[in-house]
Amino acid sequence: MQNYCISVDWLSAYCHGDKIAAGTYNGRSYTFSVYEKTDETKLFKHIVEVYSKKVKVAVITQCPRNVVINPKTTIIKLENRVLYSSCYIDMLYAIIEALNLRYKGITRIDLCYDCQFLFGGRDPQRFLRHFLLKKEFSQGHIIRNGSRRAECYFTRKSGEAMVVNGVRFGSRMGKVGAYVYNKSLELVEVKDKPWIREYWRMNGLIDDVDFKHMNALTPKELKKKTQEDSLIEYVHNPIWRFELSIKAEGTKVVDLSTGELFAISPSYVEHQQDLHQLFYDYAAKYFDFRIYAGLNRIKDYAKLQIFEKAGTRFVKPLSVSIFKDCGRTEKMCFNTLDKLSKRFDDASDSLVFGLTEAKNFLLWLSADKYTRYKKELTEATLPLWRKGRDILQESLSMCTAMRFSNLDTDELFLRAKSLGLLKVAPNDFDDRLIHFSDIEDIDPALLEQITPYY
Repeated sequence: MQNYCISVDWLSAYCHGDKIAAGTYNGRSYTFSVYEKTDETKLFKHIVEVYSKKVKVAVITQCPRNVVINPKTTIIKLENRVLYSSCYIDMLYAIIEALNLRYKGITRIDLCYDCQFLFGGRDPQRFLRHFLLKKEFSQGHIIRNGSRRAECYFTRKSGEAMVVNGVRFGSRMGKVGAYVYNKSLELVEVKDKPWIREYWRMNGLIDDVDFKHMNALTPKELKKKTQEDSLIEYVHNPIWRFELSIKAEGTKVVDLSTGELFAISPSYVEHQQDLHQLFYDYAAKYFDFRIYAGLNRIKDYAKLQIFEKAGTRFVKPLSVSIFKDCGRTEKMCFNTLDKLSKRFDDASDSLVFGLTEAKNFLLWLSADKYTRYKKELTEATLPLWRKGRDILQESLSMCTAMRFSNLDTDELFLRAKSLGLLKVAPNDFDDRLIHFSDIEDIDPALLEQITPYY
């Protein structure tokens, strides 16, 4: 039996409510401090941050720019650290009650399966290499049932084999995104999250990161290596993540035992066993892999089990992690202490011991979080229409969330038509859903309305 854990890594809820002002609010057993932000997003004009015991627990966006979206639309996004505690659903409902909001639906939920080895001891890196590189009808060849589209993220040094760091399956425009990637590497290269490492530890998953040698690199060397190469050589026994990112339009499912159609709600993932079952239900479709079994037809490939389905500890911290985000500041402090210890090499034993302990603490605290170089570089070079399409896709999720909350969709689309945002008035809701895969079907006025800066 291989150790693993299943968690929610993203949860945003769609609500209705009046504009939230800064102040102190009480809900259930929580006291929340709300602070207004001066900046805006491409979709919303009003942003507030919610704190509990001086720890940020949620970000709320209101006042949509797009006139098609209901003006009372309120989106609550729980902070990542909150999701790795056992109280995250209770806190979400407490925020809704405290701020006098009306819950309508989920706009996005990410379900994750973390492990070091798959079912039967299969290595995830080897699994992905067989999926990507093995020829058809050869021993070990793996296919994915469904969409054959995939994007691979890898590094390859001269004279060495390819190292796969992650794979995204299916289309970016799909209602459910499926990803497999080296989570340990992401925490090192992008942003360290100590609460995730603690969650792993509680469930028997311990990665090994060589912070000592990694921190010996200068900031310039580390930046260059992160951008042009990878820090994979410093990550031993990595933990891999199989992630399902479910948008609003993908949250409507059928209970196979009863045939009942329902939409996923926060209460449905409140209990860990229900969360596990939900992941497996979605994984049965989006992580459906088949392996060559000696037969001469692709459709005869044998079903491949990759996930454990029993024996988990179901362990989560009772409260929200108070670990601080860590990175550059700790790195600078470490370098300063390291220089002092070398300069005063004749210091007393007690002083040397103190400096060493302080350095070790910083090594433990720091995972060298630096800016998201690769992400920023990608976004900077994205064509304008791609950026606009991404924003439109987010708007679609908003509209879909409205659909699940039984809003007056006829009024919604009549408003859009009266403003000249839609070329035609659809006859039923399924036809109303705008398909953004074909950019020519989008009225340019809609793009301008949603993205006024463009």
